[in-house]
Amino acid sequence: MKVKQGEIIERPFVFEHGVEPHPAIVISNNDINENENTFVAVMMTTTKIDDEYSFWTNDDMFSIKPKRKGQVRLHLVSTFTKKDVMGKYGTIRQKFLEIIIDKIYRGVLNIS
Repeated sequence: MKVKQGEIIERPFVFEHGVEPHPAIVISNNDINENENTFVAVMMTTTKIDDEYSFWTNDDMFSIKPKRKGQVRLHLVSTFTKKDVMGKYGTIRQKFLEIIIDKIYRGVLNIS
């Protein structure tokens, strides 16, 4: 299954209490996605958490309207294999993808 930057995919995430499927935004570039068997994605959730690592989303950000309002958990970035993908649900618009990647870079990966 091909995976492209900006796609919303569903895949299992491992937590303390077990494994749960969650949507995620593919943030790795298409060269990596095509040439490797892995890709990088950031988790989305409908759990409401108000902190510096939460990025609220709205319907205008996506090619397909989400079923529920949610947020991107900027610090929950992981590498996955293409076989982990359980489904695809459209894409996030380019300008919002760029904002999310910038927030991950500046807020999560910053050097303090």
